[in-house]
Amino acid sequence: ICYLFLFSISFFNLANAQSPKLPALVTNAFNTKYPTAQNVQWNTQAYEYKVSFNADGEKYEAKFIGNGNWKLTQLEIAASAMPQAVSNALAKSDFSSWSIRSAYVLFSPGMITQYRIIITKGNGNKSLLFSQDGKLLKDDFTL
Repeated sequence: ICYLFLFSISFFNLANAQSPKLPALVTNAFNTKYPTAQNVQWNTQAYEYKVSFNADGEKYEAKFIGNGNWKLTQLEIAASAMPQAVSNALAKSDFSSWSIRSAYVLFSPGMITQYRIIITKGNGNKSLLFSQDGKLLKDDFTL
């Protein structure tokens, strides 16, 4: 019986460790920023909280930090919806022969809008980050 009790406690602790509780500051900030969000799914990454959700007929991903501060939101868009400056910059870059797999518009605090483009060539993938005016900011961007 003692072993069964210890096993039950260990299993309970393991189950709780695998589903960390979200800080109220984070969930309150999310609910305030996105009050119409549906199909909300959270993922914890160290001290950041990534959330996937639907709103206004679109699928979004957002990141918040532990104190509730919003870090960024991304929305998948068609490659044709990218600004001309971004499309032109990609066409003139070292990655012009790569294929676009997906494109996203990123919104960050301070009204900053950037574009993330996932490109592929052979077995290789890259995640590029462009400013709104077409400047390549990073060629190894991770969300």
